[in-house]
Amino acid sequence: MKILDCTLRDGGYHTNWEFEPDFVRDLITTLDKVGIDVIELGYKSPLPGGKYKKCNDKFIENTLGFIPKAKLSFMVDTKDFVVNNKLDYNLIKTNIRKNSIFGMCRVATTIDFLDHAKEFVGHLHSIGYETTINLVRASLLDKKTLQKAINDCDKSDVDVLYLADSFGSITPDKLSEFLKIYRDNTDKKIGFHAHNNIGLGFSNTLLAMNSG
Repeated sequence: MKILDCTLRDGGYHTNWEFEPDFVRDLITTLDKVGIDVIELGYKSPLPGGKYKKCNDKFIENTLGFIPKAKLSFMVDTKDFVVNNKLDYNLIKTNIRKNSIFGMCRVATTIDFLDHAKEFVGHLHSIGYETTINLVRASLLDKKTLQKAINDCDKSDVDVLYLADSFGSITPDKLSEFLKIYRDNTDKKIGFHAHNNIGLGFSNTLLAMNSG
């Protein structure tokens, strides 16, 4: 099992992705000391937003002043890189570089942009990133749609397939059903991203851990 912390990335929704440098250094230092495996610092995005919406490599390196033992990650939202129903490689090249301090990119997508996400993952893989596909708003999907999506993703270059409970509304029974669909339809590593809107974030995380 590996644990990923995304305090800065998810917390950025409350701060427009701006954080004080001392807070960031203290957070990353503490997470590194306690053995968190992956630390997600924010997004790389072509859209407006604060410094942690952009996660410029040099800025992050200068802010931290050290390279953590943990793997550093950023997230992309697939739809932000799609123009005229095509993945815009100029936008990708402008925002995401090779030979980065980041080792992982998590690719968030709704079911509507899944084909673009798979293509995005293929490109990221080719320039050296470990990748995930985070299928967001999973609670809205029926089992047949989810199964087809996981089958499709299984044929891609992605390393980890995430079930993302974007609305924090998945009940334990439904989570068990959905995780079984993941396990039965892919040999990829499986991740779970919980939210706590109805108070089930922690218990659902334990359920996901116990189910492998």
